[in-house]
Amino acid sequence: LSALMLSAPTIVRADQADTADQGAKLGEIIVTAQKREQRLQDVPVPVAAISAAALVDSGQLRLQDFSSSVPGLVVQPGAQSTQQLSIRGIAPGSGNPTVGLTVDDVPFGSSISEEGVPDIDPSDLDHIEVLRGPQGTLYGANSLGGLIKFVTVDPSTDRLSGDVQAGIVGVQHGSDPGYSVRGSINVPVSDTFAFRPSGFARQDPGYIDNPVLHIDGINKTDPY
Repeated sequence: LSALMLSAPTIVRADQADTADQGAKLGEIIVTAQKREQRLQDVPVPVAAISAAALVDSGQLRLQDFSSSVPGLVVQPGAQSTQQLSIRGIAPGSGNPTVGLTVDDVPFGSSISEEGVPDIDPSDLDHIEVLRGPQGTLYGANSLGGLIKFVTVDPSTDRLSGDVQAGIVGVQHGSDPGYSVRGSINVPVSDTFAFRPSGFARQDPGYIDNPVLHIDGINKTDPY
């Protein structure tokens, strides 16, 4: 079992990649902000790289949980449980998004509305990159404010390996405790081919009660 501790995720900005607190050196961070692998300190655009492992360890599993730690990124609730994203204060107008979303460089969601902002469980990710805009040259018109890139974990041909994690979570004045279970396995088939299935299930406890229907924790969610 992995215990969940509340702490800030590991976020590194391009202008801070060479030094950390009191001059301690950071490990080499590879990002794909310009659609090719580069060291973070060599990328000429403002980008924040967020460690997915740190998000899991700190229990920050949703975009709104760690967005306040990313410079310039704002996540606001929209209509019908949607999320509205803005970077550098450039908010969407007439429903057209100003923050692009990609999963392994594949565009995600609609180009004319902000429906379907993904909350991918960090256990499926290697890291998350947040690029402050405009990024239209490489990523199109919907990235005027910036771009959020979800980079998944690549399969490895090195060895058979796996990972299983479980945890419990509670909310002050909430209903029943919640839980999280996640797992993955890396299977090398040959020297050039491997696959990595992964999955998760989570129950986020609710904290809003409905006195009319006598339901406690009516905002409980069960993502999987």
